[in-house]
Amino acid sequence: MTFSFESGMDERYEKKRKDGRKRYGQIMEVALVLFAGKGYHATSIEDIIQEAGIARRTFYTHFNSKEDLLLKIITHQLRVLSEFIDFSLNRISGKADRDEIIKITIDSTKHISTLPEMKYFGRMMLGEIIGMRGVFWDPIEGFMEKMKGLTINAINRLHDSGVINKQNTAPLVAALCMIGGIKELIYTALVREEPMALETTIHTMVNFFLQGLFDA
Repeated sequence: MTFSFESGMDERYEKKRKDGRKRYGQIMEVALVLFAGKGYHATSIEDIIQEAGIARRTFYTHFNSKEDLLLKIITHQLRVLSEFIDFSLNRISGKADRDEIIKITIDSTKHISTLPEMKYFGRMMLGEIIGMRGVFWDPIEGFMEKMKGLTINAINRLHDSGVINKQNTAPLVAALCMIGGIKELIYTALVREEPMALETTIHTMVNFFLQGLFDA
């Protein structure tokens, strides 16, 4: 036998959970935009509360502090970015030529650049957060280590298939140069806001790196 009020309780509970998840995401979105534009240190919890249109107790229902909020933003966005880059780099087969790599890079970059939060996240991270240590550093370091590993694996696949010459190329050094170059391009575009044509930039970047890899 089922009591009639149980269904109603389940529905109310589920609605409350959905509303909570929606509010959680809303606070993170508002905070990300504020951190990217105003700066993490210059943004107060009160700024976030007012911009999100919520009560203070609602903020503390989801986050312990501003630091906790930033850590959750960083962890979430890096997970999303990591999964996509993993997928994109694994599309590069051992027999990929320069044109195929350029196409995959352009397609992937276009996809990432259509996500509004990535613009704010990149600006926030490279403008201020990347230089901070403490609790924020663990997910950042984990992400950078994963990117290094994925890039090395892609280079090794091209090495092993004979597509690029590995005699004079150290995969680790090549990976670090690529990651560093990409980070500088993102900084120039998002933080310094210098105009850069997407496809021209990618063609130049990929050709620059692959010239050394293919002709090493």
